[in-house]
Amino acid sequence: MTTLQRIMGASTHMGKESYYIPTLETIVSNSIYQPLSLWCPFVNASAMSLLLDQFCLQDHLMLLHRYFLFGDGTYVFGMSRALFAYNQSATKTQAGLLLGSNNSWPPRISELHASLQRVLIDSFDLIPIATQTRLNTSIQNETSTFHDLVGFFIDLQQEHTWVPPTKIEALDFLSMNYKPCSPLSLIITPSVLEKYNRMFCFLLQLLRLQAATQRLHFLLHPHTTYFPQPTYRLLHSIRFQMSHFVNALCAFVFDSVVNATWNPWMTRLSRLQSIASSSSSSSSSSSSSSSSSSFSCPSHVSDPSDALDEALAHMDPATFGEYHEHLLDRMLFQCFLKTKQSPILQVLHRVFRSILMMVDLMETCQPEEAWQARCLLVCQEFRQQTRYFVHTLQNLQDNGIGRLGNMMNSMYDQGTDGVFGDWHEQFEAKRGIGEFIKDLSSRLSMEGWDVN
Repeated sequence: MTTLQRIMGASTHMGKESYYIPTLETIVSNSIYQPLSLWCPFVNASAMSLLLDQFCLQDHLMLLHRYFLFGDGTYVFGMSRALFAYNQSATKTQAGLLLGSNNSWPPRISELHASLQRVLIDSFDLIPIATQTRLNTSIQNETSTFHDLVGFFIDLQQEHTWVPPTKIEALDFLSMNYKPCSPLSLIITPSVLEKYNRMFCFLLQLLRLQAATQRLHFLLHPHTTYFPQPTYRLLHSIRFQMSHFVNALCAFVFDSVVNATWNPWMTRLSRLQSIASSSSSSSSSSSSSSSSSSFSCPSHVSDPSDALDEALAHMDPATFGEYHEHLLDRMLFQCFLKTKQSPILQVLHRVFRSILMMVDLMETCQPEEAWQARCLLVCQEFRQQTRYFVHTLQNLQDNGIGRLGNMMNSMYDQGTDGVFGDWHEQFEAKRGIGEFIKDLSSRLSMEGWDVN
């Protein structure tokens, strides 16, 4: 007898001792909670299958990775040429910046925006035709294409103060925007885009530092400038150390932070998308099997690497959006971009500024003793700040707080009941993912930087 039948027959069987009316708690549990717990995984799986198959969620995420996280080599090369390239016959650049043909600061906004848009257009042409078709199909607005989804945004407030070009923050006014169509806005939220832009700003700084060290190599070439032999040896030693530091940091960020976080996630989504596509094709081929195939994702995940695949298949879109944001928080944490890590980032920025100051000094090369004294001061500043940064990393490692697990245990961005942190400890930490401080310290040491 069901709960509803018991309630309706209460007046008839009231006198019988063996008959009872269920309590409100029992009614809610049996009539609401239990059916929801049974059907919710199937509804979630159906929603995720729809997002992956019909709305091409993975393709949209790959666009974010391509442009916000510098996942496309052609795009990165174009950005470097548009912002930091220099003419070897030129006598001066703005500390590694070349924003427009007039090489002036502040830049001409219209000219800068046009140059960056050309970079995007060139990169769009290299996206596979099949991917372009899927992206255009997923957009509900018939008058829009995937070209309208992503673009550059130059944030200049009325009271904007231009930062000097020798500062590492000179390009912080530049960001990117993305216009997700519904229902992808549940996953690509404004908060998520803000964190993508924080990563974009940091990666743009690294790209500038790479261009600056390359410029420094050109300026120290014997055919470009003559220096006394002792000064020449000192400047080349510093140039090598600056290049080693920048190369090690860039390799760490792109390999151990971005790719190590992004690639496993995309591999899991590829498996889920293949299931969603097969379910969709089977449902369209036979109407009799459509009801069973559309809900088949949670019951079988094809060759899952671990239980995290099945968890993602059961996940509702809102929780999936939280997990998406959690992965970005992990990247920000490993790049020292979280608010509580601002003291570490300030030390790193001082290293960046000393590199840009050296480039600026070399652009105005003078044989005077005062100029050589300024070069020596910048060299000492670079060595001192780099030693301090490496020493800070060693202290973090010695104190046992250089792991991703510490971030997940101490912050409230891991979802309900800390499930995201549990997944990391269960599936990723065992494979060595998360020892980012140790990894960065090893790279700096392998690149020839001696903290002693």
